[in-house]
Amino acid sequence: MENKNIIKRENHAPISDADPIDYKQALQLVIDNLPFDVWMKDLQGRYLAVNKSFVAYAGVPKEAILGATDYDLYPPEEAAIYLASDNAVLNGDRKGYFESIVEGKWKEEYKNLAV
Repeated sequence: MENKNIIKRENHAPISDADPIDYKQALQLVIDNLPFDVWMKDLQGRYLAVNKSFVAYAGVPKEAILGATDYDLYPPEEAAIYLASDNAVLNGDRKGYFESIVEGKWKEEYKNLAV
C-alpha cells in the first residue's frame, strides 16, 4: 500500500540540504496529519488554509471553504460564536483556549494572532 502522505520526487533520489523544498506543500502535509482542526483566516475572517480534519467538520469541500467566512459556512448562531472569539483575539482582549457549545456539542478551540 502506497503512503499518499509522502512528498514524492520525480527521480526518487534522497533529499539533500541543497534541494528546493515546496514549503506550502510540506506545511499542508503536516497540518493535514494533525488529529484536530487547523485553520488560518485573514483579518476579514476569510479562510486561507484548512486541514482535512477541518474539512470533515465543516462538511463541505475544501474549495468551498477557502475564501469563505464563518457566515458562509455555518448557521448564524454558530458563526456568531466563532466570530466573537476571533474578535477577542484580534482586539487583543484574549488569546488561547476557547470553549463553546455548538448545536448541543461541546467545542474547544485554540486561537492566536499570527503576525
